Amino acid sequence: MIKNFYEEKPVYFEITEKNSFELLNLLENNIIDLAFIRTPFDMNKPLDYIKLTNDHLVAVGRPDFFQREDHTITLPELAELPLITVRRWKKYIDMNMSTFRETIHYKFICDDNRTSLLMAMNGMGVSILPDSIVTEDLPQELIRKKWIEGGTFKTSIYVVYNPSRTFNKYTDEFLRFLLDKNIESDES
Repeated sequence: MIKNFYEEKPVYFEITEKNSFELLNLLENNIIDLAFIRTPFDMNKPLDYIKLTNDHLVAVGRPDFFQREDHTITLPELAELPLITVRRWKKYIDMNMSTFRETIHYKFICDDNRTSLLMAMNGMGVSILPDSIVTEDLPQELIRKKWIEGGTFKTSIYVVYNPSRTFNKYTDEFLRFLLDKNIESDES
C-alpha cells in the first residue's frame, strides 16, 4: 500500500520499525502519526483502527520436517514438531492446541517474525507465523509452507492512528488513500 501511494505521490516517508506494542505506545505519546499493527493487540485504547486485511498463521520449515507432500498440516502433526514461534503467538497457539488436546513442543520463542522465519530456513525447527511474511520467492528446496488444519489460526492487519493528532497534508492524504482502498476491498 505504501508503494501504491508513493507511485501517485512520491513524498518523504519516515518509517519506524518496532513491535506492535511499542508502536501503540509511540502513537499514544504522539511520537508517530500512524502504524501498521497486526492483531492481537489491545483495541481499547483511545485510537482509531482501520482494518486493512486478514491473514492466516502457517507452519513453515525445511521439507524434511514434514511427512506429507501436500500443503496442509494437522494439529497432531504440528504438535510432534520442534516449534519456533514469536512470543505474541504463543498464547494464541496454546489456546488453539488445547481445544484439540494437543501439547506443543516449543524449541524457540523469539520476538520477531523475521527471526522465526530465518531460524526455520536454517533447519532449527518449524515456525508458526503469518502467511504474508512467507514470500513466494523463498527457495522451495529450503522451505515449505503448510496451511494449519483445525483451530483458528488467523490474524488481521490494521492501520492505527491517534484521532486527536493533527496530521500534515501527506499523512492525511495517505490515511484517505488507505480508507478508499479499504472500502474498495470490502466491496469486491
